[in-house]
Amino acid sequence: MKLHQFRKFVTCLIVLTIAAVLFSSCSTVSKSTEATGNSIIEKIYADIITQPDITSLINISKIIISGKVLSVDPSVKVPIKFDFPDTVTKAEREKLENSEEGYHIFTVSEVEVSKVTKGDLKEGDVIKIYQLGGSSEEKIIELNRFDYFKQGDNHILFITDWDGKYCTVNPIQGDIKLVDKKSRVNEDNKLFQDGIAEDELISNIKAYVDKAKSSEKP
Repeated sequence: MKLHQFRKFVTCLIVLTIAAVLFSSCSTVSKSTEATGNSIIEKIYADIITQPDITSLINISKIIISGKVLSVDPSVKVPIKFDFPDTVTKAEREKLENSEEGYHIFTVSEVEVSKVTKGDLKEGDVIKIYQLGGSSEEKIIELNRFDYFKQGDNHILFITDWDGKYCTVNPIQGDIKLVDKKSRVNEDNKLFQDGIAEDELISNIKAYVDKAKSSEKP
């Protein structure tokens, strides 16, 4: 494969893996790259596909919890699993896999579960939530419309998994921040409102979960 073809191929692969990481919650994904000092900055722009109603959001969520962020690591490297065509040589594969383009950077937060509304977790469990984007010595990944967790914050999280890792279902609706035990939602989240008391909000979500369970019964 010629050099310019290989570079174009690499770009396409990375964009496709980004879309996979975002759980098909994006209708379009684009990426731009620029160099600054010794680092490469990847700016990723995604049109997020949101759920039309709370029932749909709950149905695609494997787990729904309330929890507190214990720690945040913005520099976790996760290797990209490429599906190479036969035209890519072994040397080209190894070059890509061992380069700064061979991995994604994630911000990984440890969250202690305080309440479980859906799923098999229990109070006191500590789980890791992966958010695409962050920084290493070689690369910085920035995504539009992402609100990264901060240590000490409290959230209600709608969670799915990607490759065995916990992630929110999408960046807009998958996370409701709790400030003074009241909701603070993403400005593009049309399913929930700001200022709802935590207990009332959880009770309302649980009602939807219970309704979904009852509809599954024969």
